[in-house]
Amino acid sequence: MLDGEGMDPSGRLVATATLEALVPATRQQRRIAEHRLEGLVERCRALKPMLTGVVHHPCGADALAGAVEAAEAELFLPVLYGPEAEILKTSDHTRLDIAKSRIVGTDGAEDSALKAAMVGGAGEVAALMKGRLLTDELLHAVMKKDAKLRTGRLVSLYAMVSVPQYGRRFVLSDVAQNIASDTDQKRDICQHAIGIALACGIDTPKAAARAAVETVRTKMPATSDGAILAKMADRCQIAGGAVDGPLDLDAAAYAAAARIEHISSPIAGLSDVLIVPNIDAGQTVYKNLAFTADAQTAGLVVGARVAVTPASRADTRPPRAAFRRPLPCATPMLLHAIPPVCCPKSARSEAIVVLNARSTSLKFGAYAVDSAASLPLLCRGRIGRMQDNPAFVVGGAATKPMNGHKPGEGHVADHKTALHFAITWLEANLVGTKVVAAGHPVVLGGARFEASVRLDAGASAYLGSLVVMEPSHQSGNVAGAQAFAEAFPCLPQIAYFGSSFHRTMSKVAQTYALHKDARDVGVRHWGSHGIFYDYISRQVPRFVLQSRRVIAAHLAGGASMCAMLDGKSVETTMGLAGVSGLPMATRSGDVPPGALFDMLRRKLFHGAALEKMLYGRACLFGPSGISGAMQVLEESKDLAAIDGAKYLVHAMTKYAGAGVAALGGLGAFVCTAGIGEHSAPVRLALCRTLGSLGIELDEKANAAGGRCISTPDSRVSVWVIPTNEALMIAQHALAHVRPSST
Repeated sequence: MLDGEGMDPSGRLVATATLEALVPATRQQRRIAEHRLEGLVERCRALKPMLTGVVHHPCGADALAGAVEAAEAELFLPVLYGPEAEILKTSDHTRLDIAKSRIVGTDGAEDSALKAAMVGGAGEVAALMKGRLLTDELLHAVMKKDAKLRTGRLVSLYAMVSVPQYGRRFVLSDVAQNIASDTDQKRDICQHAIGIALACGIDTPKAAARAAVETVRTKMPATSDGAILAKMADRCQIAGGAVDGPLDLDAAAYAAAARIEHISSPIAGLSDVLIVPNIDAGQTVYKNLAFTADAQTAGLVVGARVAVTPASRADTRPPRAAFRRPLPCATPMLLHAIPPVCCPKSARSEAIVVLNARSTSLKFGAYAVDSAASLPLLCRGRIGRMQDNPAFVVGGAATKPMNGHKPGEGHVADHKTALHFAITWLEANLVGTKVVAAGHPVVLGGARFEASVRLDAGASAYLGSLVVMEPSHQSGNVAGAQAFAEAFPCLPQIAYFGSSFHRTMSKVAQTYALHKDARDVGVRHWGSHGIFYDYISRQVPRFVLQSRRVIAAHLAGGASMCAMLDGKSVETTMGLAGVSGLPMATRSGDVPPGALFDMLRRKLFHGAALEKMLYGRACLFGPSGISGAMQVLEESKDLAAIDGAKYLVHAMTKYAGAGVAALGGLGAFVCTAGIGEHSAPVRLALCRTLGSLGIELDEKANAAGGRCISTPDSRVSVWVIPTNEALMIAQHALAHVRPSST
């Protein structure tokens, strides 16, 4: 029971009241507001404590207490850098238990910062945290070359902020560090901020590029920068979120204000990220929210190889205590919440990125470099329809969707833009990784490159000269590698060639009966799909024991067959370019030269139109007139669809016979790739036509998609083995940059 009295300024009693508090009979639980930082703390408790170097110089009870509280909460394991005697004295005086913390003695502020930075660069700690040391003193040590913490990216300070009245936490840029950033630096700042928001569980963060007004004015650079950032996001130069600008603060934070000002923006009132014009604006917003709005804040410096958290030296001063009520462990919590951007579990974990650039699309995959060199897949993604309506989709190792972005119709993305978008997304989202190399599949290596090679300007120029021989994919492959070199000049690039695997064929098998002038310019039997066959040749011994003679059929949109003896190519169906050999989804496969000359003489086609027909409207599409996709043909009731499938099986039967003759027998037949792995009817028809070779098909196993689809009595075993081109490229890339790992 509480009694209260109210008096006016003269002291006269004007009101009395009695307050009765009822204690609940059962235990009550209050749900923490999702936007408050305590929610992130709770999410982090299940994570393994992060080893963190804490710089304590000068020593202070408040800074030491923050480290101890975070350790007790099992958010990180502190390693204390500073004068050991002073740290122990502070611990005794405040009765803070630091028994589980290792102390590294130092001789002063500069020595403390440098030793902590060096340990971070060596990968012995995953993050750095400062006590009362000045932020610029610690960052000066971080930026030293000897510390090995620099990444080439912009180092900047951000704050995660939660204001009760706003109802959502948000990331604030430029709280300190960068005095006057140019537009490119602001793009990096925006990208980092979006990455922080993503890592904290905000799906597709909405970033507002703040200015004083919402229209572009030439005398107000912040408005131009805001508009440029928004357009960069539209053009995929900023990944993972949506950006709009310029927006003033009230429009960015309150939808009602935006409506009053007639601003139409999907970000207005819903901002997860505030990109401020400069450090003055960032400090003004940050300090005002911290002192006057009961804001919870946690700061983080990103851009180095480890996270750096600048815990404030003034957190316990009376004004701050009165107005801000600092959240215990907020900053170490943020370290855990944002591992993808800046604080990997190990500063030395690495990844290989495989990029498959085509004329209008880009596929990519990221593979972790582990101690066993097994290269587990981290994620794979695709940017499609680059020329008219780019769309970005990425999924995890188990094909679980992770993210997506679609700028909309009318946008164009060239290879450089698409590559920058993909790599930027990877940097912002891959947990604990540093990309150490990029691998590319390239169709032709020509006479100069018979094995994988590390690319430089000369190698790329030579590969570009081969486009005239292979116009369908070579140009996209080379353009992707050249664009990557421009965007990331310091990152090693390795090319592995579809023609490389077939260089073990005999000289006569690689030669066409043409005049020397033709052979001198490179007209020869190059072969293709060699990367796929390289993978299959390594998989066959796992399933087929003591079988030296193998024919593999790579059946997809592009199709070929390869006869292998002891894992090496003896003969293959695809010849000079991607249009020869087996019939494919839209490409003709082998057509007699006389038929081509006849069409030209009759003027049914001119040269370019004939090439377009052979590459785009022939083969499975040609005989059927329905589709080049086998699944569509199998589902169609049109009799013409049967003709397309029959034509493929007939060609495969013919080439299988040639392969058996080249090998001198056959022990195993392997089906792989899209049609080979998924079309039971095609496998059934093929095995029936090859029965004279001793193949007996297990029809139940074939229908069920089993690994081995032949009977135990079959003289030739038949297998369905999935292929993995990207993994082979990653393995070759790893062999170039980490020879001891392979």
